Amino acid sequence: MTQHELRDRIRVEIDGGVARLVLARPDRRNALDLDGALALRDAAELIVAAAPRVVHVRSDGEGVFSVGGDLDAFAASDSPAGLVGDIAGGVHAAVVMLREQRAPIVTEVAGVAAGGGFGLALVGDIVLAGPGAWFRASYTAGGLSPDVGLTWLLRHLVGRPRAMDVVLTNRRISADEAAAWGLVSRVVADDLAGAAAALVAELATGSRGALSASRGLVEAAGNRPLADQLAAEQASISELAGSVDGREGVRAFVDKRVPHFR
Repeated sequence: MTQHELRDRIRVEIDGGVARLVLARPDRRNALDLDGALALRDAAELIVAAAPRVVHVRSDGEGVFSVGGDLDAFAASDSPAGLVGDIAGGVHAAVVMLREQRAPIVTEVAGVAAGGGFGLALVGDIVLAGPGAWFRASYTAGGLSPDVGLTWLLRHLVGRPRAMDVVLTNRRISADEAAAWGLVSRVVADDLAGAAAALVAELATGSRGALSASRGLVEAAGNRPLADQLAAEQASISELAGSVDGREGVRAFVDKRVPHFR
């Protein structure tokens, strides 16, 4: 396993086909200052360069994923506008890189995900939450507006009325409510870390081409007419059927054995 410690804020672990991005500032509840934002950007660059089969985003610390921006750093700055803009820019660069790379992303949310931490949690393609996890926008309570793509993600995931409710009132959303709304994929009652590790391991043995293509099709579906989506699905499944993995997967199904993908 290759491990990178980035500015004492973020840890990246590359282990076979798995890239783990770990928020590693638990003493500050994984709050993001400028060093943290730049470390997150650098971490995304490392992950893109590694071209993993799956990305696992999680955090160090009990009862917290991330509380978002470091408000103490904001308050201490002589130029808060510039500082906050730079922090947002670093985190946004990371989000774009992670969303645009090909591997599926699993986020493991064990506790509070607030502000920018809420947005980071929702970057995952599959979001696993512990029963004690909860989510809150928090921005307007501090006289700020959302970043880290939260307005876009909420509008797409839960629709305008709920998105407005979340960002304007800063209401606390429990793990169960988040699952009911479609913000998280699953609430794991016992051993969240073990469940996340098992899921990541399962995805890491899957077909890179099939997972990437399926992820891309779902991502694009919200912006395409049905006829265009059907055409994209036809082109994709046809191409995959002729690939090494496609032939291996079909043959393994027929032979009733476990496939061995590249």
